Amino acid sequence: MKNRGSQKGFPSQSSKYSHLAFIRSLLRMAANEWGWLKSAPYIKAIPPRQVRVKCLTREQATALIDNAVDYLKPVITFALATGLRRGNILGLEWSQVDLVRKVAWINPEQSKNYRAIGVSLNDTACQIIRDQIGRHTKYVLSESVSKMVLLI
Repeated sequence: MKNRGSQKGFPSQSSKYSHLAFIRSLLRMAANEWGWLKSAPYIKAIPPRQVRVKCLTREQATALIDNAVDYLKPVITFALATGLRRGNILGLEWSQVDLVRKVAWINPEQSKNYRAIGVSLNDTACQIIRDQIGRHTKYVLSESVSKMVLLI
């Protein structure tokens, strides 16, 4: 396999590493647990590079919010304030928010790794939520949700 990153039709380095790890695991089990092989062959696998996490500067965040369409500004600001994913933000329900304790939670079935997520809400996030009170009975950012659905 030629390493071409994640271009269409070519596996990424991380995919190749994951597949090789699975094959190595099967071969070790075949040798050590099932006795099908005398010994497991050595398979060299180069772990994928760790990509550096990049954070927006205050100036970049401000420019992003200032240049956004009005109905997306609360979503973007809430994302920057909480670090939540788009799906978690747009699916956030009133029953998942406690403004008194300044906390929100994402249910396990709504999270990427199927674990509950507790989210501390800073003053900015709390204000965005307060601004949404009365707009929808179920979803916190309902106006943004409905407009995003129209865009898709």
